[in-house]
Amino acid sequence: PECSHVDNHCLKFFDLLSYLSMRHIGIKYGIISGILGLILFCNGFAQSPLKEYKFENGLVLLMQEIHTSPLVAVQVHYHVGSKDEQLGLSGVNGICARLYQKGTPLYPEGEYARIIQAGGGTTIAVNDLDLTYFGSKVPSAQLDTVLFLEADRMQNIEPTYEKMLLARDALLRERLTNIENFIYGPLNEELFSLAYRSHPYSHPVFGWPIDMVNISF
Repeated sequence: PECSHVDNHCLKFFDLLSYLSMRHIGIKYGIISGILGLILFCNGFAQSPLKEYKFENGLVLLMQEIHTSPLVAVQVHYHVGSKDEQLGLSGVNGICARLYQKGTPLYPEGEYARIIQAGGGTTIAVNDLDLTYFGSKVPSAQLDTVLFLEADRMQNIEPTYEKMLLARDALLRERLTNIENFIYGPLNEELFSLAYRSHPYSHPVFGWPIDMVNISF
């Protein structure tokens, strides 16, 4: 569930810091206000314990209830990332993550986002070194809808040749935007590649272009 009261604490905290800065009161009081802000932030979470449930199929559910606003945040995490890719297959995790967004027979591409946004919600999708996750933030009345949509695409993704090609092209375009057209993008990739020579963290999240072009579906 959405932690709106924690967000309010953070806003008050930053407002206080801005006020102190404008008044030139000094770093001593800035530190004190920072500690106060952290206390308020932690108290927000302390009011609602995190609950964990484990199912027979291996699914783990983590739930935290905070009823200060009628919102719910749902995230589905998969414990797989670019570190799990084999040599010569970099980018395959990113391709699969984008394939996940290409729709199912019941809900074609775009329907997932359309349904959630029509209800005032937002969506997010991230693939990283250690994990891949898909999330949404919606009014609490839409919780059943979100869970149904997630269950549908968890089971009914269609890895067709055409969709795999589209997913690969989408990843290549994102790589162009986030890596090749970003001033520090290539440098960060080379740094990770050198720093983790014997570790799978050397695999770039967006894959090496030559690997993705040569991947056979």
